[in-house]
Amino acid sequence: SDGDGISDATEGTTDTDGDGKPNYLDTDSDGDGIMDSVEGTTDTDGDTKPNYLDTDSDGDGIPDSTEGT
Repeated sequence: SDGDGISDATEGTTDTDGDGKPNYLDTDSDGDGIMDSVEGTTDTDGDTKPNYLDTDSDGDGIPDSTEGT
């Protein structure tokens, strides 16, 4: 529904970033400033959270919002 290429069923109705929009309608589900369509469903750091829900997707201790894409 949000056009990010991740199925609504995968994203679900949870509001991960607390912005009032369920993930399936939110183009940045984790609120890190990087679009879900860029982050995708891969789990780069192996922490069981897909990158689009992980605020530190490479696990280096620096938030994605600081590092960028």
